[in-house]
Amino acid sequence: HSMDRLHEHIDAFLETILSERRQNRAENLADESKDFLDVLFCVYDNLEAKEITNQAIKTTLLDMIVASIDTVTNTLEGLMAELLCNPWVVRKLQNELDSVIISKTEKLIDESQATKLPYLNAVIKETFR
Repeated sequence: HSMDRLHEHIDAFLETILSERRQNRAENLADESKDFLDVLFCVYDNLEAKEITNQAIKTTLLDMIVASIDTVTNTLEGLMAELLCNPWVVRKLQNELDSVIISKTEKLIDESQATKLPYLNAVIKETFR
């Protein structure tokens, strides 16, 4: 039953977004930037079947969300597997992070510190390669 409630919440959330966006498009209040939903509306506007249901758009949006989650999950899983097989890389990463992170209570890095982490950047780039 919790999955049914989750589905209802997601459906209501997407319905709200679609309704607001359709209203903004009808009133020409769309902002200048285009996102994936704008592209979907443009594609569907150009199809011969002019009456595209919210369900079709919601299905496409959910497919994209699930696909992106799956890709990220697989990438992180691959990274973790490589790190487990190479503990020396983990130690090197930990030493680099320890040298940059000053506060022992706040273990987050900000954008300015990211430039001081060349090994971490190399590991991330290698992961995406």
